[in-house]
This record gives sequence, structure tokens and C-alpha cells, in this order.
Amino acid sequence: MHVSRCAKAIVGTLLATATALTATAMPASAHMSIVTTGTTFTAGATNVFYFRVPHGCADPDKTSGAQAFNARTTAVTVNIPAAGVSGVKPEKKPGWDLAVTRDPISTAITQVVWTARSADDALYDWTFADFGMRATLSGAAGDVIAFQTEQTCAMHDDSTPISPALSEPWTGVDAPKLTLVSAANAVTNAADLANLKSRVIALETSVSGALTSIGNLLSADTALSARITSTESSIASLRTSVTSLTSTSRLGWVRAKVENNGSVGLLIDAPTVLRNTTATIKVNDAAVGTVQLNAVGDFVAALNATNSAAYTKGATIKVYVAGTLIAQGMVR
Repeated sequence: MHVSRCAKAIVGTLLATATALTATAMPASAHMSIVTTGTTFTAGATNVFYFRVPHGCADPDKTSGAQAFNARTTAVTVNIPAAGVSGVKPEKKPGWDLAVTRDPISTAITQVVWTARSADDALYDWTFADFGMRATLSGAAGDVIAFQTEQTCAMHDDSTPISPALSEPWTGVDAPKLTLVSAANAVTNAADLANLKSRVIALETSVSGALTSIGNLLSADTALSARITSTESSIASLRTSVTSLTSTSRLGWVRAKVENNGSVGLLIDAPTVLRNTTATIKVNDAAVGTVQLNAVGDFVAALNATNSAAYTKGATIKVYVAGTLIAQGMVR
């Protein structure tokens, strides 16, 4: 029937639009994470983004009494992927020396290192900092680009040196990552975000009008009803995704590193909404104890040998709050 074909065309168009917009609104997250100032990572364009260092390294000497907090971050190393990233320009950061390594043939930057100039410039465990980079990101919408990074801590909380320096390699599955979006769905400023929200509202209005217009056709056409239901579900997901552009709620991250002296450095980065809560730690699904998350939902500490016996290299480690999984990782 002619009317039914038109109705199906309307709903098909709305569904395709909802799918495209949903892809735009998905947020990014990580532990040492890559962040932006409310923008997306646009394929085929020059992007500005930042590597966020949220805390120091787990310090085995923290329990000595002189160390009130974990070790200070004194250097941040970022390796540039061989594909998908070009035209790199790192940001100069006050109080930090900047060094780069270049490919001997193409002269392209392959590694960037920021190093603190003094004890006052090194990052305390209870502070964070962003290290900026400008680069052209190449690929298709949905492609994920990972940056192998390393956090170096050569200084205790009280400014005394650590030798050899502590190191936290953020590589493999732990590497900071970003996901590309198409130029058509890019969000580059507040106006784009406002436009995206207005498109969501317009889409909802269009769907509502389409449902009213086709009325009785829905009960007579099972396939069309199913597509309408799917469209409504996509729009509900879209609203959640747009809201999450400014949300801190996400599945967190945990990591345990076995040190040479038998202690274990335990790092937890949970969603901020779980601040100041008690979390249960499980290793290979066996409960090994509880910890108290701090005011931003993190936990960083060195466990002594008695409390760290259950942490074996390669084991799966999970963190639960009130029986709900909120972070997961592995023992290194």
C-alpha cells in the first residue's frame, strides 16, 4: 500500500539518523586517559588532546612514616603510533623540559618526553596534570588509536630521590586510547554540542509526529511496529549518550603490580560517583580484602608482603561495591 511504503521510508530515515547521532555522542574513558575540552576526535582532521596523569606511582616505602603519599611523577613518555597519527606538535608545559625523538628518514616525531625540572615541579600523588598534543588523526569513524605511554616516578613524597626510579608502563590493553568520529558528526565546540542536543530534540519530535501520523498502520504491520520500537530504543540510548558527554560515571580500572620485595602496588580508578565508599577486592574471583576509595573514587597504596600473598602475576583482579563490579584489571 502506498501510505504504508511512505511510513516505512519515514521510520527508516529516522532510524538511520538516530544511529549516526548515537555514534557521535559516545564518551571516552581510560586510567591514564586521553581527554579533550568537550570535543570529539575527528578523523582526517587536526585535533588537540591531552594525556591526563591522575596520580603518582605506588611507593613501597610509603609505609615508612616519612611518606604521607605515594611517589611523585617526574616524567611522562608518550610513544606515537606508526599509523593514524601525523604532524605531532607537543605542548610546552611550564616547569617541565620537553624532548622528542624523530624518525631518521621522515623526521616525524616518534616519541615525546616531558620531564619535571625540579622537586616543586614534579606532580604530587594528590594532584593531576594534563600534557597536551596537537596532531592529525587518520582513519575511519570508529577506529581506535592507542598510545603506548610510561609514567616515571623518581622522587618520594618528601622529595628524596628514588633509585632506581619507579615506573608505570601504560601499554597494551592499559594504553590510553581515543576513538575517531566522522567529520559530519564531529563536536568541536560548545555550539556543536548545543546543535547535537537540538538534533536530538528534533529527532524525538519527528518520531512522535510519525507515530501519530501512521497511527493504525502500526497495529496492522508487525514489521513496521518492530522498527518503530527499535527507533525509540535508539533515541533513548542517544539521550543517555549525550548526557554522558559530561558524566564521570563509567566502569573503572584496577591494576596490581608485584614488586621485587614482595609488596604489591595497588591502583584503583573507580567512577567518581563512588567516592569515599568501601570496595571489595577479588583475585581470580576469590575475595582478598577491602579498601576505602578516596574523595575522587581512587585508591593508590603499596600492600605489605603479608597482605599481598594472594596477588600472583597474571591473575584477574576485580573490584566490587555493594556486590556490583565497578573496576577490573590484572596483576602484573
